[in-house]
Parts: sequence; C-alpha cells; structure tokens
Amino acid sequence: MTRNHTRGRNQVAGRAIAMTCALAMGASLLVALPRQAWARADGDQPLASRETMPGNPAVGLPRHIAPTIADDDQLVADGYAADGDGNLIDIKTGQTVSDPALVGTATSQPDPLAKSRGRSFTPVSAGEVRRAMSGRQGGPGLTRGLPGNQQGAHWGTYKGFKAFFQGGKYNDTVFAVQARMVIDVSEWQGVVDWGKVKEAGVEGAIIRLGFAWGNRLDLQAKRNIKECRRLGIPFGIYWYSYARNGRDAQKEADEAVSQLSRNGLGPAQLAYPFFYDLEPFQWAGNRHPSKPSEYETIVRTFFSGMQAAGYRDLSVYSYPDYLGSNLKSRYIHDRTRWVASYGPTPLFDFRDNYRGWQYTSTGVIPGISGKDGDDTQVDLSAFGNARPTNVEILDPSGKWMWMDGDGNPAHGFIVLPDGRRVYYAADGGMVHGEALIGGYWYFFDRVDGHMARDEDVFLREGRKWVHYDPSGHMVYGERCLRGGWYWFDPVTGAMSHDWQWVPSNGGKWVHYDRVTGRMQYGEQCIRGYWYLLERVTGARATGWRHLDSNGGKTVYYDRQGRMLKGRHVIDGRTYEFDLITGALKS
Repeated sequence: MTRNHTRGRNQVAGRAIAMTCALAMGASLLVALPRQAWARADGDQPLASRETMPGNPAVGLPRHIAPTIADDDQLVADGYAADGDGNLIDIKTGQTVSDPALVGTATSQPDPLAKSRGRSFTPVSAGEVRRAMSGRQGGPGLTRGLPGNQQGAHWGTYKGFKAFFQGGKYNDTVFAVQARMVIDVSEWQGVVDWGKVKEAGVEGAIIRLGFAWGNRLDLQAKRNIKECRRLGIPFGIYWYSYARNGRDAQKEADEAVSQLSRNGLGPAQLAYPFFYDLEPFQWAGNRHPSKPSEYETIVRTFFSGMQAAGYRDLSVYSYPDYLGSNLKSRYIHDRTRWVASYGPTPLFDFRDNYRGWQYTSTGVIPGISGKDGDDTQVDLSAFGNARPTNVEILDPSGKWMWMDGDGNPAHGFIVLPDGRRVYYAADGGMVHGEALIGGYWYFFDRVDGHMARDEDVFLREGRKWVHYDPSGHMVYGERCLRGGWYWFDPVTGAMSHDWQWVPSNGGKWVHYDRVTGRMQYGEQCIRGYWYLLERVTGARATGWRHLDSNGGKTVYYDRQGRMLKGRHVIDGRTYEFDLITGALKS
C-alpha cells in the first residue's frame, strides 16, 4: 500500500468513544503465537505523544512549514505537501518538486511509495499540523509491546475463536472472528525472509504486483510470490491505480492480467482477493478523479477486464475519508473488503462478512529488514469472517426428543400447530440457547426451547442485549423498532447504550439511552456535559446554536459536542459563556 491515507475521524485525539457493551476478553495473541516481535510498535525509543504528527504516531512534528503552503493543502509525506492542483511541494522551501522519481513525468507514473521511501504516512492538512506545532501536540505516540494498534485495537478470543477487537476506552467489540494476521509487502520491505515471517505467526500476505500501466513489476513481487507458494503462506495481490478514467482502468486491468500470467498465477492460486488500491495520487500534470461517478466507471471497467480473464474474487482497498468522499458510491462500497484505519475502529460499514482491517502501519516482524536494511515497518491487518461457523448448542439433561412420522429423530425447524412457537431439533434433541443455523444466529429459550422472534433477549455470555427479528434472525446495524431507532453491533449484535458512530445521514455521532438503548434527541446531559442531539436525525450538534431553554439563549458546542461554559477562544475571538446555563454573554 502507499499508506498515504487522508486523515480519518478516528485519528483525532479523544474520538475513541464509540460502541459500548464490552465483551469479556479471552487470551491475548501474545500467548497464542510462538513469536510476537511483529506485535511491537516501531522503534526502541518511542516518540512522545506530544511531539508526533497528527495521525502519524511514528513521525515527529516538522520544525517549519513554508508560509506559502495553504492550510488546506495536504501533507502527504514527512517532507512534502500536495496543493489543490496535485503538485508536490517541499514543506521547508515551499518550492514545487520536479524530481521524476517522486512525481513522474507527463507520460510515466512514479512509484507511489517513493516520496516517503516506503514509510507509512497518513495525509493530514497543513493547518492541522500547524495547530499541533503551536502547542507541540499531535497524535498518540508509539507504545512498545502493544499487540494491536496505538488506540487499543487488539487480538483476543471470542467464543473459542481467535478474534480481532476494536479498541478505545468505551469500545471492546469484535471486528472479526476466525481472524488471520496478514501483512502487505512491496519492494520497500526489501528481501523478506519468509521463513522467519511465517514462524513469527503471520498467516497471510497481500503482495504488491505493480502500479498504473506500462511500468516495471514491483522489484520483489516475483520472489515474494515464489516464497509464499513454497512455504504455503496464503496470499493475495494488490495493484495501485493511477487511472483517471475508464480507458486508463482498462490499461491497468490488461497490465495486471499480463503480469499475473507471467508469474504463473491464476485465480486458483490466490487465497485472498485481488485488491484494486484507490487513493489520491500525485502525478506530474495529472489529477486524480474527484467524483464518485468517475471512480465508479474506473472500478467497473477494471473489474470487467479482470473478470474476462477469469478473476472473480475482486475487491477495492482504500480508507474511510476517501470512501466517504471521492469513492462514495454504493457500487464501490459493496466491493470494498479491505480498509486502512489506524484508530480504534475501522470507521467503515462493511457489506460483506469477509473483511480486512489494516489497523496499524508500524508493525515489526522478524525477517523484514527493509529496502535499505533499516526500515522495519510493515502494515498489519486482521482478516476474517465476521461470525463463527460452528453451531453452539446448549442441551439440558432430560431433553425432549422430536421424532418424525417414521419414528426417526427429527432435524431442523419444527412449527407447532398454533404457529406461534418454533423449535429446532438436532439429532432429535431440542436446541436451547444460542445457535448458528444457515449463517444466522438464533436464540431458543433455555427452559422450553421456543425460538425468540421479534423480541429483545439478554445473553449472559457476552453480557449483551440483542434483538431477534420476526424470522428469529439476530439483527445488526441501525434498526427502527417500537417507534424508535436502535443500534446493534455489526458483528456481535450487541445493542448500544452509549455514544455510537453510525453511517446514516452521511455519518454521525448519536447517543443511545443507557437503559432502553433507544436513540435520544434534543438537549441531553450525559456524564456531566450538556449536548444537543438533532431532533430528526439524532446527530450530535457542534458549533453555534440558539436554544429555547432558559428563556432563549445562544450557546456553542465544541468538536466533541459538549456545551462550552466560561471563557473560550473560538476562531480567534474570546467569548464568555454563563457558568450555569452556557448562554453567551453580551
């Protein structure tokens, strides 16, 4: 990956508040795997959290940004920014960069990793970096020995399966079970000792094959593919796109198919999908697409070309901010199964239970020494199915036995004549408790075995409230029930009773009642702070608002939605707010 990801909401300090209903954790992967050097963050001397670049825990704040660089320009590498026209700018001098190795030429694209020398970097606005520089405070620093990422995402177990959990102070929910630890590599990881990598516990790899069209193959692609095949390491392929339109996308598809064939690969050899890497590129004299409709044409064309060659397991790779703007297309989102997000949550509504989360860019793994012998960073991802595939059956002693018309033990669903109570028989025995049947989770009463339908159930294992629809299926995501809105974790089905980020209405923070789980509206006092939750969408308000309470008043809500009180500086001006009501003083 280029790992040049526009800064997502999860990178902002203090935004780790997300889903609640914490699950009991199992053993850490630190115990489960033989070697865990890959679990450390990069470097023996971690950077202090007050000196790091926002969104980039491995990069220190710059000493100087040229005044000619606008606040809206994006820093895309340690020493470079991209302006609104896509030009690469040296942040110290403010001069446009013309080195073909970094920006290419009008007809040839550069290696997208060259400007950061293969190091990870999350693009962030120059204005945000300047604000961090003024207080010498940026994003969270590196932490040694952390088995997940810097904001709490981590490995563990769920119902006996290895799982990857989202993180954060109020969030310990499952991202994926039957999870696999996967790395992605390119020539910038140097000559990889794949034997050591496998011994360290890596369970899969996504290999860069190339980028754009008419360029060379990744210098280590052939060897990486050969070694993974020799050692039995499951792998997939990714291709970085420079496509500006459908014609370019067809060239990229033709090039990718040709390179796959030259390396002896076909669809059957790929254990993971072929990923189409879509990110904003910097290429001299050219600009990346800005409209979702343009990108949809590009993806459709590329996938069509790959499918014509027999490749069906195709997916998009990107990151939340780009998926929410330039790539905001249902067609693209339905085909996005790998997302980079270096905060506590992936911040993407996956449409498929088979998903991957690139949760950190600062992994250290034995066997990877880097292109120059000193770059040991590598991306770590958690891939897996969202739900377990085994059926959990809790059979009490003296269980009832169901028999069919021939006197044999019955199997499957059994509906009583009144049509109201449904049971499930396994080898004739009535099933009790949770059961996974045909890809859906059900619940059968622990006493009489009847199926829960259109009702809430408290599950003792996991200590969570869940809801089953009229068909008996556990529900997930945002649901309107009993005249109110509720949120159920997309993986575990746990009902939220706290702050929650939901994708509807363009994405919003809402709050669910701590007792009933119902979405709240209007003015609310939560943990000692006053918030305003919009009356239609429930979205947490920010900025200036006029309220009718206390005889009418003007108030201000900060970035976390909390009403300000006392003296505060907003947009360079000082304001006084009442210490009790929060009303703006004239």
